[in-house]
This record gives sequence, structure tokens and C-alpha cells, in this order.
Amino acid sequence: DKFIVPEESDKIRLGDYILQFNNTFKDLDEIPSANRDFNGTSTWITLTKGNSKIALTGDINKEEGDKVVNNYPETNDVDLYKIAHHSLNNTSENMVEKLKPSKSVAMGMDKVTETTKLLYKNGSDVYYTTENGPISLTVENNKVTLDKDYKTVDIVLDKEWVQIHDEWY
Repeated sequence: DKFIVPEESDKIRLGDYILQFNNTFKDLDEIPSANRDFNGTSTWITLTKGNSKIALTGDINKEEGDKVVNNYPETNDVDLYKIAHHSLNNTSENMVEKLKPSKSVAMGMDKVTETTKLLYKNGSDVYYTTENGPISLTVENNKVTLDKDYKTVDIVLDKEWVQIHDEWY
């Protein structure tokens, strides 16, 4: 078996999908956060198929998220934003203005936060896995469709992608 360790802004093609990796660190000593916020320095993956883009931001914090949207404009203007860190206010106004998501998903949170208020204010529909259960995504014909009534554990992006207990695999 071969493992690929992506570096900053590397792109990997999987069939019709392109995954761009940002906020990657070869060594934990590279993490610039003074308080060594390892969780907040999550890798950001932008998934693209045709003209559709999805931002999968893990638990990235505001500082690192701003760095990605400011330094890599190709990560901006997404159809769907998986809100960083369960929507716990780790999304800056700058990130929302540059991402411009029409839809956003909050995983594992059942309350409105400053982040979700900011997304609503900027025209994004926000879906909560705690209210809607697992949420289905389909990327087809250059369009992302989100089905909030889907009640199984699969997220349909491709047969290789699934969501189990609020985690993406």
C-alpha cells in the first residue's frame, strides 16, 4: 500500500473529483499558533467536481481559516461549507465573505452560534445534523444537492465517501 502525504495546496484527482489540501504541516513544530492549538490547525480540504465546490474544514480555527481563504482564492466561492469545529465560532466574517456558501452544514450542534448567525446574515441556508439527522449530499451535473430528510448514514458524493456519526470518511 502507498500513502500520499499532501503538502500545502497539493491537489489530488480521484476520478471526476479534485481534492485540494490546505493548512497542512509536515511537522507539528511548524504550527504557528502560540498556544499550539493542534486541533485548530486542521487540514482544510476543498472538494471540486465540475463547477461545484465543497469546503471541508475540520476543526480549523479563525486564524488558520483566514490564512487559507486569503492565500488560496481557488478555495473561495463554494456551494457548501462544512462549518468548522461543530460551528463553535471558529469561522470569521472574512471566511464567510470569501467562501460565499449557499448552503452550510453544522455537525453535532443544536443551537445557533455567532458563526451560524453570520452565515444566515450572508444568505447561507444552515442545516444541523442534530435537527435533520445525517444529511445527504449529491454532486451531479455540476450542482450540489443537499437533502435534509435523508435518514441513513451515507452522504452521496461518490460511492467512496460516507458520513458515520458526524465524521467524514
